[in-house]
Amino acid sequence: MAGGKAGTPPFTWDLSQVISSGRDGTCIMRGLRGIRPIAVKRMPLTNVELAQHEIQILEENDAHPNVIRYYEHHQDTNYIYLALELAAGSLNDYVLSPRYREALPPNKVCLQITEGVSYLHSLRMVHRNLKPSNILFVTVTEELILIKITDYAITKILEDTESFTSSSTVGSLSYAAPELLEPGERRTAKADIYSLGHVFYFVLNNGGPVARGLGNLNAIQNGTQRILLAAMVSRNPDARPSAADILVHPAFWDPEKCVQFIQVLSNSAPRGFNFETYRAQAFTGDWTALLDTGLVARMAGHRRYNGNSLGDLIRMVRNLSHHISEYPDLAMIIGNNYESLMVYVNMRLPNFIYYAWLTGRSLAGQVDQIATFYE
Repeated sequence: MAGGKAGTPPFTWDLSQVISSGRDGTCIMRGLRGIRPIAVKRMPLTNVELAQHEIQILEENDAHPNVIRYYEHHQDTNYIYLALELAAGSLNDYVLSPRYREALPPNKVCLQITEGVSYLHSLRMVHRNLKPSNILFVTVTEELILIKITDYAITKILEDTESFTSSSTVGSLSYAAPELLEPGERRTAKADIYSLGHVFYFVLNNGGPVARGLGNLNAIQNGTQRILLAAMVSRNPDARPSAADILVHPAFWDPEKCVQFIQVLSNSAPRGFNFETYRAQAFTGDWTALLDTGLVARMAGHRRYNGNSLGDLIRMVRNLSHHISEYPDLAMIIGNNYESLMVYVNMRLPNFIYYAWLTGRSLAGQVDQIATFYE
């Protein structure tokens, strides 16, 4: 371990510049390591085992861009000090800043957090304390912001098993998975997914109140995101997606990728492919009744669409995307670019992209162009 006991500390800290503090005496301060500004985490020696555990984890695993960087530590008669990468703020600060939200949109924040969690889970680690204050961001440049997961004091390392039951230590009760609060329950990496669902809600709802279990998801405008969040906070851990599943889920696709997927699915599906498996979940009744009559009439001038067919809906959206600039008369309805088109589609048919994605999943092993959307 870099650093050590007694002697002159290899870095300095300023008690007048406390960034955050905890009830157990732990605090984060600004400091310097040479001329480099750093964060210094001070923990009382009563927590020395937790500190040493966190140091061990960071020394071995901080190379990932979404894991906070550890430099070294120092110990005196009362405290142990960890020298860490200095962040610009936490998610609590991010949601209050239009500048940061513009530089790194909420969808990309969620993806970066998931990249970090997926990395930890690939190393058989369960963080157990994911919450907005433990997820930081670093401004590398004005255009580049990196999300950093921090606070590994109670991270559980799974040795030769996929689950654990022995530990009674949990993080924030508001974000902790139900199984972490119930003695004797089997705990797995899916406990982090439950917490992550609440963190996602916090980010996507611009810091709005987060009810335990999330409850009503209507504050989240994107239907595919609502479906994902509901699965992530299921009381049944086995029903929650893995971090790897979340990374390929369409919930955080940008409009261009959504349109590209619809185009590829419609153009690449083999003749006779059944598009209708998820029709009942994708929309209720006749989908043409959910769209503006002017749009439906305009598109009907090119070909006939069956309003009870998911396949026809996919084809109609594909055709709109291919010819959107050719319909100036529809600009007031769907705009003139992919972003405005997908805003309209999601508003009128909020479950469409998710169930179109499920529809195409059976083709992933057959059609290379489609497979890229499931990898």
